[in-house]
Formats: sequence, structure tokens, C-alpha cells
Amino acid sequence: MPGSVIAPPAAHLAQTDDFGLVRVVRRSPTVVVEVDRVDMFGGEAAERAAAANGTDVSNDYYLVNDDPRRRRYEVRADAQVWGSIRMTRRVDGARVSVSDWLAFVGRADSDGTLFHLDLDAGVVVGVEEQYRP
Repeated sequence: MPGSVIAPPAAHLAQTDDFGLVRVVRRSPTVVVEVDRVDMFGGEAAERAAAANGTDVSNDYYLVNDDPRRRRYEVRADAQVWGSIRMTRRVDGARVSVSDWLAFVGRADSDGTLFHLDLDAGVVVGVEEQYRP
């Protein structure tokens, strides 16, 4: 899936293979997440995407979530996870444990938080919260 992420680059991960909202977390026996893919456009691409949907751009980015499919990924227990403003209250990001990330995505106040996912053979090995002011 290289090249499939339409979003600003992650700051802490070398590459990302998927981008979106974590909708479901299952823990039996391994951790599996269901991701609802989102396209995040900036600048002129955001203006075009917004116009195509009959709306305006807010904060110089525009989100498109028009595919109802969810992707399922197993999460490695030692995955590298970086939180940003919503998870860690730090703009520059901070490392958090997989357990802390899973606890965050299970809370109501995490709704709408976007994540970059780095995959290795379809398994999540890295996660980074997308900074959004």
C-alpha cells in the first residue's frame, strides 16, 4: 500500500501505510484494530476536494471519509506509538505504550482522532497521532 496515505507526513515514523480513525479494538488473544480510512487534503487539494463536496475548507485541511469499509490489523505488542496534542497534550509528540494508546482509543474523548499506521506484512508496527490544532 505504499503511496496510499493522503495526509501530511508523520513526524516520528519513517513511513506510513494507512491513515484514519480507529473504530474498534479487540483483545482476544491478540490485539486487532479496525480502521476507517480517511483522506486528509491540504492547500489547493483541500480546496478542490471541499468544492467537489459542496463545502468549504477549515484550518487549511479537508477530511474525506467516503468509504464504509474498515481495515482490520493486528497490532504488535511492541509497536512504536507516538501521541500528539489529544493523547499527550504535547504538540511535538511523545512516545506512549501500546496499552496507553489502546486505552485512549477506547475513551469517548478520542473520537475523531486520526492516526498514521506503519504496517509490516499487514501487522501494525508503528502508530502516530496526527497533530490537529
